[in-house]
Amino acid sequence: MTKLLILEKGDRIRDFLAPIKKLPEFSSLEINSYSAETSGDGLIIEFSGELKEIKDYLSFPIILAYVPSQTDQEKLEQFVLENNDIYGLLDLEKGLGLSLPLLKEFLELKEKSLELEQLEKKVKRLKKDASSQLEIIKKTFEKVVPVRTSKNNGVNIYVKFTSGLSQGGEFFDFLNASLQSLIIWNRSVTYQGSNNFLDHFKNWEKDSYDLLVLKDFVLDLNPEEGQEIFLGQIDLKTLTFEGLNFSDCFFYFAGDKEIIKTSFDDPRPFKIRLERGERFIILSSGAMENFAKLSPDLNIRQKLGELSLLSPREVLDEIFFELKRNLKKKFLPNDAAIILVEVDKNVIFQV
Repeated sequence: MTKLLILEKGDRIRDFLAPIKKLPEFSSLEINSYSAETSGDGLIIEFSGELKEIKDYLSFPIILAYVPSQTDQEKLEQFVLENNDIYGLLDLEKGLGLSLPLLKEFLELKEKSLELEQLEKKVKRLKKDASSQLEIIKKTFEKVVPVRTSKNNGVNIYVKFTSGLSQGGEFFDFLNASLQSLIIWNRSVTYQGSNNFLDHFKNWEKDSYDLLVLKDFVLDLNPEEGQEIFLGQIDLKTLTFEGLNFSDCFFYFAGDKEIIKTSFDDPRPFKIRLERGERFIILSSGAMENFAKLSPDLNIRQKLGELSLLSPREVLDEIFFELKRNLKKKFLPNDAAIILVEVDKNVIFQV
């Protein structure tokens, strides 16, 4: 992860990326302008409506940067559909924090871009074959959308995320404190709402994330209309899972446990006792809307139940494969996050 090349008319992309150098894992990143003498590997291109001048010699994955308020959405979608080399979209009106997962994945995978391009072409040819060929497609999704993990004293969290075309967007993270693991997820309907949440979250670091701290975080945020938030804290001493759910996310437990939705006006917490060896899955509201649009007849609860014997990484890959099975375009309609939490069978906790 050492180099990004930029092809732009001004300095919009360079200014957008400038703060990334302050982050430790990107401190060694080189950001250079593109020229005919440099390799196109790791290239970000500004979308201006016409890219005919560079289209002929692009044979590697690129990120397309654009400004939504100055872009014809239909024209952008059509261009994405016509160009298989586009790896992702960089929204220059979103906060940089929302784009970090995409940039990180892009940089990590750029060395394998040519190999993936050939693999994707092979997948398209084999898609009509029997179920034995499906494994190739699943492996493609596994490489293109990596899994983030967090392990803390016997509780393991796995997250897989992909960006969609809708405005605003989703954000997730996990924070570990002393004998606590916190899952935080947000979905905003506007770019301003996303930036407001990220600014609020950026410096939020506590020694403990109890319910009072979580309530104060939400109250101080002043959420926008339509914003969704989920804050869930796992107490590793007692294996209790509690927090606040202001979202339409789907929560799957093998038993009869459930997490109810509350309101910002009257926040009511949830509290669930976890067991050794238990796992549960969270499908973000964006993922659920994608399922409703692309696979309206899918019984999600039944599908998740069928994956109980697979490893966490295999479960996430299967869900994403199912999510994109009927996708006709390059990108999903909405951002989608899938979170799987697993408790070790031998974890020690207070009874």
